[in-house]
Amino acid sequence: MNNENYNRQSNPQQPVQDNVNQTTSSKSAGSNRAISTLITILLLLFMFPIGIIVMWVLAPWSKGFKWFLTLFFPVGFALAFGLILLNQSRHKSSIIGPSPSSKSGNVNTQVQTPSTQPATNKATTSSPTSYSQQTPTSTNSGAAVGSGTGTITAIQPGVSITIRSDSVTKTFYTSSVQAYNAKGEKISQSDIQVGKEAVFGWVVATNQLNMLMVNQ
Repeated sequence: MNNENYNRQSNPQQPVQDNVNQTTSSKSAGSNRAISTLITILLLLFMFPIGIIVMWVLAPWSKGFKWFLTLFFPVGFALAFGLILLNQSRHKSSIIGPSPSSKSGNVNTQVQTPSTQPATNKATTSSPTSYSQQTPTSTNSGAAVGSGTGTITAIQPGVSITIRSDSVTKTFYTSSVQAYNAKGEKISQSDIQVGKEAVFGWVVATNQLNMLMVNQ
């Protein structure tokens, strides 16, 4: 007891020095924590994988908060990346536009076939040639076919049509032929008028018309 009183009397500034040391150490610890927190936040924002590791080592945060940040950043990046990809795919689809699939192949074939044939009618009607001078060709089935232009002189709808080309007149069977007018519209054989110019094709072996375009 006497020694303590003696020490206090001999060194009266010791308690003040201790308080100063404690204050300095607490300020230093607070400054270190602030620096660690700042470094961790910067690394989390700009160097994500390294920031997670530094957070677990240096950051003075609770484990629950650390786990929250560990899961939040990967999930957030994944969601942002997915939204970017979705936006790009929508942008590409809007530029390309929908594919023209509203019409079937059969409908297109029915529309296009008559429209291309009148051009042949116009091209060949201007300079008619005798079908007797046409060189027969072969179809996919191997049957020889011929073609020509001429004037219709007689018709029995569904049975036969007689056509005169130059000085040659010939009768063809018409049981299965489809007839079209100059506009490419399908017409019945009963509507065909005698005296009209026609473009036609036939199977040589059976004398059967397989194509008939009437200029009416």
